[in-house]
Amino acid sequence: MELLCAEGNTIKRAYRDPVFLKDDRILQNLLKAEEFYLIPAQHLEPQKEVRPYMRRIVVQWMLEVCEEQRCEEEVFSLSVNFLDRVLAITTSLEKRHLQLLATACMFIASKLKETFPLTAEKLVLYTDRSINHRQLVDWELLVLSKLKFDVSSVIALDFLDLLIEKLRLSREMTVRLRSYSLPYIKLFPLDEKGVIYPPSMVAAACLCAAVKDMSNSWKADLYARILRDMIGADLDCLKSCYEYLVRRADEANTGTTKSTEEKHVTQPGTPTDVLEINVD
Repeated sequence: MELLCAEGNTIKRAYRDPVFLKDDRILQNLLKAEEFYLIPAQHLEPQKEVRPYMRRIVVQWMLEVCEEQRCEEEVFSLSVNFLDRVLAITTSLEKRHLQLLATACMFIASKLKETFPLTAEKLVLYTDRSINHRQLVDWELLVLSKLKFDVSSVIALDFLDLLIEKLRLSREMTVRLRSYSLPYIKLFPLDEKGVIYPPSMVAAACLCAAVKDMSNSWKADLYARILRDMIGADLDCLKSCYEYLVRRADEANTGTTKSTEEKHVTQPGTPTDVLEINVD
């Protein structure tokens, strides 16, 4: 009886199907599809109240929620993609609604990717009850309508296993490379400037950074050329993406990523604190 109870609490997770990973058509279809989900480089410029550093604060909070809840790897990246897509087409979002928007995006992404999605009650608690259940449900519908119910966004994680499979590495090397790449995948959405790079290039750059961590820069350059051919990217653009990623990782480690605006405020515990920031 105890065994049955233990099994009932185990979360079932999908395994990576080798048949799909070896099919070249899937990679090619993803490369075509990603063009429809690219975020404009200056997608925050039309915003009247939401500033880039506010986005960084709320995205960092989203990452912390996803990690604490041990969400599927795709939930964080997908929810940030929804957030940026909505911000790109909505010019009048009030800053007091930014956390509500982010919460609704996580709510939707969790339903798409989780066996047991994040509940509305749990997400409301993570906002320190700055929102309520009714608001979250209403904004879930609002986000879906803004996205025209197209939630099949292509993200970097969609490419990661496909590219690793095509490198034809040993099982041990495959596991290590993927493990080293995942922190870089999570790092990219934290900065709004990273949206200029397509998901396929982000995945390739993360793999190069992982190779550098595991061995050396020479091998990273070699892998960059191999991955460039796989995704049909320009080598200079891929290297630019890789250098940007390494720079962001260094900044994150040294704590030098704050903008001038951010340095005038205390790092908030939750994004609800952006309501009290004077940006005049």
